Amino acid sequence: MRPPSQIINKTSDTHWLSIPLGENEAAIWSIENVTVYAQRVSGDWMLARDESDEARPEQQVRKILSIPIGLEWKRWALNQTAKEIRFWPSLPDKPVVVKTKIPVIVPPNTSIELYINIPVWLEVSVSQGDEYYTLDNLVPSRLSNTWYGTLFEGQLCYAIKSRARRALEDLDNDPLRAACLFRINNQSNDPLPIEKIRILPEHLGLFQSLERLGTSSVTVDFRGQDRGSEISYQTGAPEFLLDGRLVREAQTPFNRNRLFDRLIFRPLGLDNV
Repeated sequence: MRPPSQIINKTSDTHWLSIPLGENEAAIWSIENVTVYAQRVSGDWMLARDESDEARPEQQVRKILSIPIGLEWKRWALNQTAKEIRFWPSLPDKPVVVKTKIPVIVPPNTSIELYINIPVWLEVSVSQGDEYYTLDNLVPSRLSNTWYGTLFEGQLCYAIKSRARRALEDLDNDPLRAACLFRINNQSNDPLPIEKIRILPEHLGLFQSLERLGTSSVTVDFRGQDRGSEISYQTGAPEFLLDGRLVREAQTPFNRNRLFDRLIFRPLGLDNV
């Protein structure tokens, strides 16, 4: 099924949309301090990125008549019938790690909910029949790498600067962030301390309401250090997005029968999630 051609966040007036471009036409997509230029030359597609020191007060998505000099371009030689370029939200290509604002202790047989802002990338693609061919994925804000695990095993992840929050209203409604509901059920007889959480964006669907972007929810059932834990990535829109519209399916569907035999909970955080 062909994805929607436009989604709008009315709260931040952010537009993700498709623009038809003819030969020798150009367009601009900018938000905060990042600007992306696109143009068609001899049937090929060209992209350039520019950054400024100051964030722009308003987003720009439009065709333009002139292009600044000195830009570094990438060029794709594609089927010349592709005449539409799309600027669309996507999610990071590696796991993300986030800390709670302060360490959280989940008492035995208790459930809590945390809200996390996942960084959103910009996918630039062109129409190919009923599908889109991705030219590039651009990272509006630079992300730092962090190692998550032990000295013997682990994974390279992105470190998120923002903190996990206990209430959705405490999250910034940033146009380049998607809110994720992370639910923890402590089914053990011991308190569970949490300071860090790792999330796999490849299993998250992306949704847009009139107010904000959001992802599908994540739930962890902790049964104790010796009994392991079970994790599930939901498929539908999160509960807090009443009018959530699917804009991107999960890259890799999560195996709901997957049981983590060693989900390490320790004072440093919640590992292997």
